[in-house]
Amino acid sequence: DIEECSQLTNTLTHISSIVDKIADCEALIGKMMLVPACHAIEQLNIALDGLPGPNTEIGSGKVCSILRKECKLLNSRLHSKLMRILKESVQFEPGHIAVHQELRGVLRAEDTIINDPIALKEVWTAINLTGRDDEAVDVLLRQLWTCLVRPLWREKKSTAPRVHRVAERGVSAGVAELLLEAVAREGRSLDAAGHSKTSSGPRNPFSELGACKMPLAQLLDYLGQIFEFFYTDALCGNQQAADSVAAKLNSAPISLMTQLINTISHHLPKTEPELATFRRTLESPCRLLEAKLRNFGFYISDNADADNDEGDVLQVGGPLSDYITDLPSIFADLRRREILKTAREVVLSDYHNTMLAMGDATEDELS
Repeated sequence: DIEECSQLTNTLTHISSIVDKIADCEALIGKMMLVPACHAIEQLNIALDGLPGPNTEIGSGKVCSILRKECKLLNSRLHSKLMRILKESVQFEPGHIAVHQELRGVLRAEDTIINDPIALKEVWTAINLTGRDDEAVDVLLRQLWTCLVRPLWREKKSTAPRVHRVAERGVSAGVAELLLEAVAREGRSLDAAGHSKTSSGPRNPFSELGACKMPLAQLLDYLGQIFEFFYTDALCGNQQAADSVAAKLNSAPISLMTQLINTISHHLPKTEPELATFRRTLESPCRLLEAKLRNFGFYISDNADADNDEGDVLQVGGPLSDYITDLPSIFADLRRREILKTAREVVLSDYHNTMLAMGDATEDELS
């Protein structure tokens, strides 16, 4: 009996400490102390693991059940707050992305006043600690693609859109912006969550982009600028978030590199002299874009040694530059197929005409 009383006393003391930890977590979340709140919730989860198991009389009781439920609610509350703050920090419009390195004053998403500035870098650290990088990156990447990248494929002007940054980075300004003036008028077919306005389900952000209307070399250059801004400003150089971006950019059913190769293939010239100029124009932009994506951790090649090479990154190949290098053989193969197709049509036409002359065929039998 004395042993049972001692165990019960220890359990009650443990439960009391958990209640105190829950109160501490709520206070930290309310004060917008995000990273300390993540650490406090981690300690709370450890404390909850010390409760009697659910198969015991105490562990299956209402008290332990309520404590576990409160912990889940705290995790959910912290995650929701982080996502709202992130969306407030990184704001998208068609042709425009604005990044607030620090949030202060009235936080619209929370309808509260921030007494102490919240650094975007701290927000990403907290997101890392919660293990919800994929979800946060998914929201931002779809907004990035919808508002900045996707319209580039639809730009119908002969000149490329102007890209420029406004508002100096630093404590004084606290805001960095990237503008694509010529695509600011582009209407969005996806909403901010990456869903079709005419469909209830999610869509691949790389699908149905259509053929690019811009000069390809400038398109590749602008993509490099956009992803550089996204990495340095929106992600604050957070490598864990960059890894999540890489997983999405290189995922099936169609990756960014595959889409770019498909876009380039739509613009292959018709003659060999034009092909030489076309190839020479794209060699450097392709290598530069691949080097940037690799440096940011947005692209990981199949060649691990190449990724770890500390030499000239422009000499390391990738799918885009390999495609450009192979253009002569690709072009020759396409020409061979066209010649075979034309020859087949000529042979079938001659055969059909011969059969017509012999009266063994009709006019509508040629397919």
